[in-house]
Amino acid sequence: MQYKISDLSSILNVSSNTIRRYEDMGYIKPKRIGINKYRVYSCFDIDRLVWTRMYRKYEFSHEEIYGLINGNFNNLIQACEKRINELDEQIEYLTSLRNRLSGNLRLMRNCGKDYYFHTVISVNMKYVLYIKNNMLLKEKERLESVHDFMYKCPEAQLICVFQKDNIINGDLNAGFGIGIKSEDMIKYDIKYNNYVETFPKRKCLSCVLRVEEDFDNKSFNDIFYYINENSLYTDNNIFGIKTAMIMENDKMIQYIILFMPLLEKP
Repeated sequence: MQYKISDLSSILNVSSNTIRRYEDMGYIKPKRIGINKYRVYSCFDIDRLVWTRMYRKYEFSHEEIYGLINGNFNNLIQACEKRINELDEQIEYLTSLRNRLSGNLRLMRNCGKDYYFHTVISVNMKYVLYIKNNMLLKEKERLESVHDFMYKCPEAQLICVFQKDNIINGDLNAGFGIGIKSEDMIKYDIKYNNYVETFPKRKCLSCVLRVEEDFDNKSFNDIFYYINENSLYTDNNIFGIKTAMIMENDKMIQYIILFMPLLEKP
């Protein structure tokens, strides 16, 4: 049975130009008949193009597909095994992205509640700053770590670090950067350097901070008042995980989950 180019276009739901492009790629070689040299195709031509379209769904490249439909059986098996492994890696990566977004959603819902304090055990975090004391930090190795954290790890988070003594003195300049869980350094093959810092796993007082562009230290005063009233003691920097950025009444608002390390009061 012979088929016209319009038949292939109909079966594959593509244009005639696409069929001709597949010819140029070498997938099919139609016969030419009649004085006008009309193209005619066989059942095998149709099958080759259907297989091509199916393999494209699995995200094989055209170069790979050409090798699959013109290669031997063992090569086909090996190529499919390789692609399955790649899909497994993509699934793992997308699952991690979903987990991060789901975690941020839970944090955002907590941010929508009334102001509150509670005690938690923080996660061991690695972080690298790109702004400190209102200065952009641009050391080569630092920026390499920023990029690795941002792009290699699907669960990376925006973070900020407040110096406790500075806050007490009314200096609210924070360091801003990217943070990831310590175990993700190994998982995503991210290198350590002198610019990678640690916020260790430890007992912390946690609360939500709503930060405006021109915020003052009132919120921190409330935090330290709560610490003193409840006989708590902190002698370390305050670590924050940013959960949302929005606009309200033409002002930029950020919501931050703060973690203040707690010690037994001396």
